[in-house]
Amino acid sequence: MEPLFDLRTLCCFDQVDALVPDVRVEARWRPPPGDAFARHFPLWQMVPGSLVLEAFAQLGSLLLETSGGFAWKGLPAWIERARFRRPVEVAEPVFLTVWRVQGDSTGAVLEAEARQADEVRVTARFGYVLAPISRFYAPEHLREYRAWVDRRLTPAARAGLPAGAVR
Repeated sequence: MEPLFDLRTLCCFDQVDALVPDVRVEARWRPPPGDAFARHFPLWQMVPGSLVLEAFAQLGSLLLETSGGFAWKGLPAWIERARFRRPVEVAEPVFLTVWRVQGDSTGAVLEAEARQADEVRVTARFGYVLAPISRFYAPEHLREYRAWVDRRLTPAARAGLPAGAVR
């Protein structure tokens, strides 16, 4: 069956290594090689900072959505304290961590960190609002999205989730 949409073109993480509902998510991402970043400083290829922030936003949404059993869509509402300490290089995997600082039934504040070569490269704080996920996905789209998430979870990440949290 042809997918309804192709998230590969937008995804900024490859594998979720740890997922503790309402607490944190840890993932890794290998930026795509080749022409994707060839013009972003050709002599020292690095991931654009906006893509690192997008990776944080995606993982924050994933943390909030899985924490709520996919009843709510986590929508980034604001960002502050974005710090680019060192460039995120294309040639190395990026290790991403997003954790919840505070939150309630209407939204949350999350902090995020990107590491390479055992160094913190980027940090940021995000605010999220929550809205019913049914406003964004029809049932068939939500099933496909949940299956897409499930394919990226390691057994360790999946083990931390409540039954039925993913497909």
